Amino acid sequence: MRLFGLLCLASIAVAAPQDSSPGRAIFESRCAGCHGSDGNGGAFGPAIVSRLSSRNDVQLASILRSGVPDRGMPAFDLPENEMREVIAHLRSLRLIRSGARDPMRVKLQTATGGSVEGVLLGEGVDDLQVKSADGRVQLLRRAGSRVRPVTSQTDWPSYDGGQSGNRFSALRQIDRSNVARLSVKWIFPMDDATPLQTTPIVVDGIMYVTTANQCFALDAGSGRQIWHFQRPRTRGVIGNASGGINRGAAVAGDRVFFATDNAHLLALNRFTGAMVWEKEMADYQRNYAATAAPLAIGDLVISGVAGGDQGVRGFVVAYDQSSGNERWRFWAAPLPGEPGSETWKGSAIEHPGAPTWMSGSYDPELGLLYWPIGNPGPDLNGDERLGENLYTCSVVALDVKT
Repeated sequence: MRLFGLLCLASIAVAAPQDSSPGRAIFESRCAGCHGSDGNGGAFGPAIVSRLSSRNDVQLASILRSGVPDRGMPAFDLPENEMREVIAHLRSLRLIRSGARDPMRVKLQTATGGSVEGVLLGEGVDDLQVKSADGRVQLLRRAGSRVRPVTSQTDWPSYDGGQSGNRFSALRQIDRSNVARLSVKWIFPMDDATPLQTTPIVVDGIMYVTTANQCFALDAGSGRQIWHFQRPRTRGVIGNASGGINRGAAVAGDRVFFATDNAHLLALNRFTGAMVWEKEMADYQRNYAATAAPLAIGDLVISGVAGGDQGVRGFVVAYDQSSGNERWRFWAAPLPGEPGSETWKGSAIEHPGAPTWMSGSYDPELGLLYWPIGNPGPDLNGDERLGENLYTCSVVALDVKT
């Protein structure tokens, strides 16, 4: 929390009607410049709303009076009556976030003479996020007493940016002549996260970023959180997934897809974070897990699984984006007696590995999906898996429809 004076007080007038309590005025003048007018985080400070329930009023007052010097938050020597007012306002932010209080509806005038109406999801010194009647989220920036809509001119809707998997960008604003001048615009802290291996994706100005069993939707221009989906980490998961590894999500239409540590694939409404459907790809109690970012192609969402070093039998699976119904499944190693089993000599075929934990790519002209298949198991001693061990350590080309 830093002192931003009247700057923040003046900038929120466009979003009236607002709570006019003394506590709000104190919060706006002392805290909102860093933590956002809704306590949902800003360019200079993290979201604080989700942390309020873990502290009582005495603890909150102590933090405000002492500050957090090592995190850049100064101390505030507030009189007792002002301290009570600002803590009461902080509690009201918690109620709004939990849905215990009615959301605030706004009607804002745009710089081009139009208007934007809907529910205010978040606001900062310069930015606002509004959910309109059609359920979509509109990202706005203040333009004097009005607002202007913003978005991303170019999207990055999947792990590799596009279906080809090459991560190539045709954008030219950043090049060798100016890349050294890039600087931090905002920082978003992610709680309960191990070192990240995710790739953020961006669609229509909204960024989606994942870690283990969590997905965040952020205003990509300001870093302000729009929604957060989270469920507890799964006890008993082994392998990389047990360490919290998750490599990202995929967006198609109004849905965002990502996999959980226990090999479930989830479809969420990308504007609200509400669950649309959930499918168990495999039983984690048989050592299956999931870390890969899914791939959205046409009306399908396609994913693989982890657990190759733990004796699973890998596969690639495709689901209908709308219903979540399974459309097809390709097993990456044969069962004994199936075609390809002659390439396994020994008992290892019973637990062959062949994990599919890296995202694939797609050629729309050929209608072919390319997916990398991982190592056979056991990985270090091959005495019980002599032969070529199809289809491990390879890339397979699959008809995306079948």
